[in-house]
Amino acid sequence: MHRGGLLLLLALLGTFFSPVAPVSAHASVSSTNPADGSVLQELPEFIEIVFNEKVTVAEGSTRLIDAGGAVTELAERSNEPAGGGLRVRWDLPERTGTGWYAVSWRAVSEDGHGINGSFTFFYGDPADAGGAVRAEKVDDPTAKFITLSHLLRGGTYLSVLLAVGLLAALWALSGPLAVGADPQLGALLRRGSTVFAILGLVLTPLTLLNNALLLNGGSWDSIGIIVQIVLQSSSGAALLVRMSALFGLCTAVLLLAEKGTRVVGALIGAIAAAGVAFSFAMGGHVAVVPWKIAGSIGEILHLLAASVWLGGIPGVAWVVLRRSRLADDVIAEIVERFSKLATVSVVSVFVGGSILASAMFTSPTELFTDRYGLTLLAKFLLVAIVGGIGAYNHFALVPALRRSVRAGGSDATGTSETTAGAADTPDGPVGPVDTGTVRTHLKRSLLAETGMLAAIIVATAALTSGAAPAAGGNHFAGGGHSHLGGGEGDLGLSLALDDFEPTVVRAPFGPGEAVLEILPARAGAENRFLFTAFDANGESRRLSAVTGAFSLARIEIGPLQREFSPQPDGSWLLSTRDLGVEGTWKLDLLVTFDDGSVDAVTLDAIIEPAVRSVP
Repeated sequence: MHRGGLLLLLALLGTFFSPVAPVSAHASVSSTNPADGSVLQELPEFIEIVFNEKVTVAEGSTRLIDAGGAVTELAERSNEPAGGGLRVRWDLPERTGTGWYAVSWRAVSEDGHGINGSFTFFYGDPADAGGAVRAEKVDDPTAKFITLSHLLRGGTYLSVLLAVGLLAALWALSGPLAVGADPQLGALLRRGSTVFAILGLVLTPLTLLNNALLLNGGSWDSIGIIVQIVLQSSSGAALLVRMSALFGLCTAVLLLAEKGTRVVGALIGAIAAAGVAFSFAMGGHVAVVPWKIAGSIGEILHLLAASVWLGGIPGVAWVVLRRSRLADDVIAEIVERFSKLATVSVVSVFVGGSILASAMFTSPTELFTDRYGLTLLAKFLLVAIVGGIGAYNHFALVPALRRSVRAGGSDATGTSETTAGAADTPDGPVGPVDTGTVRTHLKRSLLAETGMLAAIIVATAALTSGAAPAAGGNHFAGGGHSHLGGGEGDLGLSLALDDFEPTVVRAPFGPGEAVLEILPARAGAENRFLFTAFDANGESRRLSAVTGAFSLARIEIGPLQREFSPQPDGSWLLSTRDLGVEGTWKLDLLVTFDDGSVDAVTLDAIIEPAVRSVP
């Protein structure tokens, strides 16, 4: 295999085994009081959540929701260490009546990312859990800040990637032909690097402020105190380090502009780039995984290499497009020099990604069974496309330009001609070469690579809600945990006659269909969810596990993760009273088939009010 092809393969493998970087980690809940889904004859003295890590819980971020949809903010009672985590207690309202309740909480994990979750319980007779009162829609005050956090994260990734990549790509323009043709070529990349470094400097404090607003439940009240709390977290420290590193990049740009200070500028730029990568390692998954040191080293190396490789591509494309009259040999030299830089980078991507993956996963099978692993595969596909386009440039278009130059196919201004005849050159025999067409293809491929880079940034920012398995991630990241128990005795309700007809929900699923039967689909009732997966022939498919997560977005309940049980006819059953409020609940199902494959489907479960008149 050609050496370049081998290195390209290593690059793709490195991307395959490297996580989406950086991705938000999630602390998880070790236990709750009351237990999730429990039925109580007496109320506990307080509400309690034990986290497996230290978290920050702001005032008003934990709420009690009753069956009518009324929301009560809980007052924090105590906050104390519990092993390596934290035990937080809240006082119950004095007039907490019988019925169904959900506790919805929000916190900031030790690595600075927002986490949330819910759990339910019953007090007294479950028949009192509903009520005829319809829950009014409650707007989530943090929704806009959650959306903004995704935009800020994507913008930060893009600005850092290009600030470092454009600076590194200056080496590709320092060849003798490029310098002789246009000594000002490097100014284009220096200006671009400065613009994106300044953009990163603007987005970083905005991210800090947005994190504070999320922690404060979307309120500006006492925001100064909340900002101080965020600054004291590892995430706050990471943001401060990132700002200092971005200032360093701006300084490096100024020094690189002068011939006498370029060596110092290159040294400061390298240190600043490492500082930017280190800032992400301070607040990402590696802050909570067992192999923190190895994970940090792998992430820093991976991020640096990815920035040089992927962040430098737009710089080369920019120069080629802005300087269209550059001769073929100059363009070939620039692309070839960048290919050498990219070769070192992709090897580093492979090494750093492999180290990082070893710290992020607890089992190789999680790559295909865990949502985090599936997210990684999606990223791999996008990066594989970029690698394929780069290989086409390196192995097809650049040699064609070289052959054209050696055969006299273009003049110093880049005017192209069709070269007839054939001659032997180190790049192979020269046949008819239309250099104009080759240059057009090169420009289009560079634009395509740049566009795919934008797609990678968007995909990474959109998929950062997943958590690595070694960092406490699960299939439904966000704080949900397993069903911890229920009560004993007769939990039946008096139902209307039409409650004996199940509600049926259907959706395409793989080659066939997913069918969910809900009975009685009533708030507060013991609802039975019967799930069956059918193939294209209408036969039920054999499954080995079905896990569901319920959420009701309008009053911020969920995810409530529950396990379905297998039935003799091939269906899977869940009986639960956890849906105590009417509304359209979203049910995310993760289905494992007998052959080990995994698929997911989302269904809407419309839950009617607990009481309604019978005609």
